[in-house]
Amino acid sequence: MVRRDITQLAVCETQQELDSVPFECLRKFYLDKTSEIIYFTKEKKLYGIVCTREAVSGKDIITINKSFTVLQEGDIVKACRTFQSRKTRIHKIPIVNAQGELVGDYSSWDDMLYIERNRNRLMRKESVKKVLGIYHKIYMVKSIAEKLPVYIQLTGYLERFGIEYLPLDKEQIAGKLSEKACFIFVDEDERRGTECLFQIEPCFYDIRGKYIYEYDMLASAFDNLKFVTYKSLMVQIMYNNQFETLQVKKPDSVYSDLVDDKVSFLLSALNKRGVNCFCIYNFEDKDVISDYCKEFQNEVKERMAKFPRKLKKPWPQKDENPDFFDDLYQNPDYEKEIVQRETFFQLTAYEYKNGIEGKYCNAKNGRRVTCFQPEEYIGTIYTFGRCMMLGVYAEDQNAITSILQKKLMEAGYAYRVENCADMVRADCSIDERLREIGKFNQNDIIVFFSSPPHRCVGIQGIALEQIFEKHQIPSTWVEDTEYGHCNHKANRIIADEILEMVKPCLVNKPETNDREVQFCIHEEMKNYVYHRYIEHYFSDFAGGKYASVGAIVMDCDPFSIEHRYWIEWASRQVEFLILFIFERDVLTFSFEERYKMVIEGTKDIDNIMVVPSGACILSDVTFLEYFSGDKNAVIYNARNDLNVFADYIAELLHITHRFVGNETERESVKIYNEEMKRILPQKGISCVEMPAMPQGQAVCAPKAIRYLRNKEYDKAFELLPETTQKYIMNHLYLTEELKSQAE
Repeated sequence: MVRRDITQLAVCETQQELDSVPFECLRKFYLDKTSEIIYFTKEKKLYGIVCTREAVSGKDIITINKSFTVLQEGDIVKACRTFQSRKTRIHKIPIVNAQGELVGDYSSWDDMLYIERNRNRLMRKESVKKVLGIYHKIYMVKSIAEKLPVYIQLTGYLERFGIEYLPLDKEQIAGKLSEKACFIFVDEDERRGTECLFQIEPCFYDIRGKYIYEYDMLASAFDNLKFVTYKSLMVQIMYNNQFETLQVKKPDSVYSDLVDDKVSFLLSALNKRGVNCFCIYNFEDKDVISDYCKEFQNEVKERMAKFPRKLKKPWPQKDENPDFFDDLYQNPDYEKEIVQRETFFQLTAYEYKNGIEGKYCNAKNGRRVTCFQPEEYIGTIYTFGRCMMLGVYAEDQNAITSILQKKLMEAGYAYRVENCADMVRADCSIDERLREIGKFNQNDIIVFFSSPPHRCVGIQGIALEQIFEKHQIPSTWVEDTEYGHCNHKANRIIADEILEMVKPCLVNKPETNDREVQFCIHEEMKNYVYHRYIEHYFSDFAGGKYASVGAIVMDCDPFSIEHRYWIEWASRQVEFLILFIFERDVLTFSFEERYKMVIEGTKDIDNIMVVPSGACILSDVTFLEYFSGDKNAVIYNARNDLNVFADYIAELLHITHRFVGNETERESVKIYNEEMKRILPQKGISCVEMPAMPQGQAVCAPKAIRYLRNKEYDKAFELLPETTQKYIMNHLYLTEELKSQAE
C-alpha cells in the first residue's frame, strides 16, 4: 500500500457540486496526472469521484460517483484491511482531514518492491523474448517524471536483450490499438488511467496475481493482452518459467491462484510412469456462459439466500428442497433425518486417518468405505480430492465411488475403487495420500476432484459444468455450491461420466507384462519443492558450510521490538539464520510492507538472510486452514506443513534449528507451535523456544495493531523499532500532527 499527497492527484475543483461531466473534460486529467481516479472537490472538500467503472462506460456524459469509501487521515489499518479484503473491488481510497478536505489517497499497488525482489531472477533474455515475441511491435509508454528511473530500468533491459521498442506518448496510443502490439507501462496506476483515457474495458488478471476483481469469468490467453505493466510482464514470465521447470503443459488460459501446480506436477510424474491420471474440475475455459449455466447458478444462489444453512441441521430440508433426497424418503430413516445426521456429522469431523463405524457411513484404514468392492481385481482406481468425492451428503452406497464400483462390476471390469478423498486437507493432501498408497502398477488409475476454482494442467479431464449441462441436471440436485455437494441422482450421472472417461484405459484381464510402477513420492516432492521454492531464493545458498543453520517463520505484522529481540537472540545461537516472512496477504499489513519493514529493521545483523515464505511454508499448498477455527483442521494442516518443511526444505538447506515464540493469543499458532515441538525433533531438527524480553517487557505485534487502529500512535510506536516507525511515517504518510504525536 502506498500513499500519494494531493499534489500527485488528478483533482477537478468546481464552483458547485456537479452530478455529471462531459468525458472530453476529463481527458486532460488522464493525460497530465495519469491515474484511474479523478477527484471532484468544491472549496477543497471532496464530494465525488470518477473511477474506472464510470470512465469506461462508453458514454459521452460521465456520472460522478458520490457513494464511495473515504478515510480520515491516519486510518492506516482500515485502509490495509479494505485493500486486502477479497470482497472489495476498491483499488484507491481518498483521504480527507477533519474538515472533509481532500489531502491524498491510499493505493493498493506496490509494484516497486515486487520488482526489486524479483527482477534479477525473472528478467532473462530468453524468457523476455519468449513472452514479447508474439507481438509485431513493442511500445514503451512514456511515464510521468517521478517514475522515470523505473522507465529507464525497463528500457535498459529491452535494449540489452536486443528487443526493439518504440517510445510512445499516451496521446498516440489511440492510433495504434488495432496493431498486434504490446503497450508496456511502468506501473498499474498508469495502465488503469490510460484505459480510462481511451475508455477501454479492463479484462486482465489482477496485478498481484490474486483472483480477478473486474470479472468472474477468466480472461482469455495472454496473447490477447495489449496493456501490461513492468510487474505483470514479470508475472507472465514467471508463469511460463514455472510451467517449463515443472514440465507441465501450460494451458491456453492460466492464473496462478487457479492452478494447483503441486497436483499437476505429481500427476504428470505418475502419467509419465504409466499410471493414467484424470481430473474433474468445476468450470470450462470459455468466454460466454450458457443460458443453462446462468439459470442453474442463479437458482442455487436464490435458494441459498432464501433458506440459509441451519447449524443444527445443515443438510437439505424436505420442506425447502424435497427433490434433493426425493425417493430416498421412502426409507423412514431419511424421513426422520437419521441418515442425514449420521453422514454429515461423521464426515465433517472425519480426519482421514481415523475410522468411522455406523449404519450408513463407514471408514476403514483411513478411507471411506466403498461398497461392492471385488475380492480379486487387476487394478485400482484411486479417487482423491474434495468433499464431493468423499460423499458428504451420501450414505456409503450412494457415494460416487460406490456407484462407480458397481457400474465397473456390471460392465465386467475387475477393478477396485478406493475413496482417498478427505474433508480436512482436500486437494493439498495428495502427497500424503500417495505416500500412504506407496506402490502402483500399470493398471492403476487416478481420478482427482479439484476444489473450485482450481484445476490441474497437463492432465486429461472433464468439467462438472459440462456434465451438468449435458444432462440438464436440475439445480435442486445440489445443496449449497455450484456443481458440488450433489444428491444420489447427480452422483450416478457423474459416476457414469467417470466410467466413460477412464474406459479407454481399462483392461478385461491382467496383462502378461503387468508390472510395478517406479514412483517415489519423497523424491518427487523434493523436486517439486526445489523447483517451486528453493531455486527461487536459495540457488546460491550453501547451508552445508555452516555448523548450524537456524530458521524462524514470522508474520511481523508489523515488525516490532519483540521481533527484533528474538532475531538478535536467535542469530547468536546459530552460525547462520534464515528469516521466512509469511507471504500470504491476509494480515493487516501486506506482505511487501512487512517484508520491507524486516529488511530495514535487520540490516545491521550480518549472519541472517530474509526471504518470503513462498508456496511451501504456511501457504495454501501446505497449510490451507492456518487461520481456521477448526482445531482438527489446524492440527492436521500443521503436521503437513511441518513435514514439508523438515523433509524438503530443512534437508536441502541443512537447517538444524527452528526457533519458535511463546504464543498466547492465537489458538491456531499455539497448536502449530505444539506440533512443531513434537514433530521436528523426530526429524533431527532442534525446536527452540525463544525467551521473552527481559524485565517483563513482553511486546505483542497485535497490541501495536490495536493501538494503530485506535489512532494511539504514541503507544503503538513505543512497541515498534525506529525503522518500522520511519517506514510507517514515510511510506504511509502520517500527517505532521500525527508524526509529532508519534514522536
